Amino acid sequence: MLRELFQFQESDFYPYITGNTNPDIAKHMAENWHAFCMIDTCKSGRHNIDYITTTNNFDKLEYHQDESGKYIYRPTDIGMELPATLKYLYSIASSPEKTRMSKIMPNGGNATWHSHKLLAEKGDDRFDIGNREKLAHGIITPVIHIPLITNKDVWMGISEKHPKADPDTTKFWKHYNPGEVWVFNSYYFHNAVNNGKNSRVHIMMYVPIDDPLLMPILEKAVAEYQGPFLSGNTVSY
Repeated sequence: MLRELFQFQESDFYPYITGNTNPDIAKHMAENWHAFCMIDTCKSGRHNIDYITTTNNFDKLEYHQDESGKYIYRPTDIGMELPATLKYLYSIASSPEKTRMSKIMPNGGNATWHSHKLLAEKGDDRFDIGNREKLAHGIITPVIHIPLITNKDVWMGISEKHPKADPDTTKFWKHYNPGEVWVFNSYYFHNAVNNGKNSRVHIMMYVPIDDPLLMPILEKAVAEYQGPFLSGNTVSY
């Protein structure tokens, strides 16, 4: 996967275009979060657009659709340039959805604290599994993280409450190492930071909760879970 990743240049990663109306947040995300899409409803992965919540971006992309007009997830044109990576991804998920090669730039890159459950409740289809009763119980689209390039100052954070609304809430931080695959619990508020001098590159893949290949992985992850939110040791940051 690294051999395939290294064929790309910095210019092949595209700044994040967010639907957030706050200009400072939009500028921060564009400067610090770059990516391209390997699997998507879009035919071209040469973008990093939040097209779900930014309706004015729909006309900038072409989409994979079936005969009835339904949007379907397939490898993008840039994704087809990573055949070994795609083979591995389809070995752990039979029907992966939006899948990005996501880069956080050095010395910062933190996102806003957010919860995918709250986004799903607002109608974001990326995380809504289509069952409101299950959503009420916190069942949302799982997120898979596969670290490819990182440094010791990269952390994934998680908190039960929004840290800005409740500054006293406990924040737990975990470092993901290359060679690991993480099922990330995005139900809770979470964030990512890169305070190192090198970029962080993860594969970030959304997978349906009932995917037959992923389900045994989820069951194993739940069975082995030992922390309040993240397995393993946590650190204060």
